[in-house]
Amino acid sequence: DVRRRIWAALGPTLLVQWEPLRPLVLQAGGGALFALVRDRFLLGSDEVYRAPRVGVRVDLGVGVRIW
Repeated sequence: DVRRRIWAALGPTLLVQWEPLRPLVLQAGGGALFALVRDRFLLGSDEVYRAPRVGVRVDLGVGVRIW
C-alpha cells in the first residue's frame, strides 16, 4: 500500500547575515524542527523506521543585494 503524504514541521530558526563587500551577502543559520507528521515504515507487521520527533537544520547562503 503506497500513500503520498505531506511531511510538515515547525520550529525556531536563527539567521545571521553579513555584507563583507557590498553588494555581496553571506548568510548562515540553523534551527530545530518539530515534526507535525511522523511517518513510519513497515516490513510486514514490523516497524523498520519511524521519522524522528525532532530534527535539525543548517543553512548557508551567498547572495547579491540588488537595492
